[in-house]
Amino acid sequence: LLPRYGRRWLWRDAESGLSPGVLLYPVTVTLLLLLFARRLEVAAAAWAILACGDGTAALAGRALGAGWPLPWNPRKSWAGTLAYFLFGAAAGSTLLLWTAPARYPPGFALAVAAAAAAFAALLESAPQRLDDNLGPPLAAGLLLYGLLLTAGHWSALATPEVARRAAIGLAVNVALALVALAGRAVSRSGAAAGILLGTLIW
Repeated sequence: LLPRYGRRWLWRDAESGLSPGVLLYPVTVTLLLLLFARRLEVAAAAWAILACGDGTAALAGRALGAGWPLPWNPRKSWAGTLAYFLFGAAAGSTLLLWTAPARYPPGFALAVAAAAAAFAALLESAPQRLDDNLGPPLAAGLLLYGLLLTAGHWSALATPEVARRAAIGLAVNVALALVALAGRAVSRSGAAAGILLGTLIW
């Protein structure tokens, strides 16, 4: 119905007929509602990240992004990616708090929505053939769901045992990265990413 009745109001300049984005947007919202039927605040926040993040990214990219392309995808801009993150985080946290009043502290809601929005913005900025109305909001919704399960447990990280484990994990991963660098198996950026990810997994 959307392509039939929305027509040119919903199409981008280069589009005509059945636009994949126009079709996938309501499909994505439906999938969010089905996936998170028991946690509708997650569906609402992920939809808000898509609606506000993607929309403002397109506007900011057109207005400001011409001279500021992303190194990994010149078709996208830093301005658009930053707008996706900022507006997606604000909208996601607002709907998270509105649909689940008093369930999450505001600071926690903003932090997890910002993490989900940053993840969605990075996915949206990557060169891919999958429509950005589908992948980023679904992946951000899954990340947000996982982060919301940690509500009330963050104080457990501020213990000497966790600091000791993190130090051991960092030492092990630095050693592995140095061996990989010496063997020319990875680049410096790959080693740095490996250290960060390996330490977090540890």
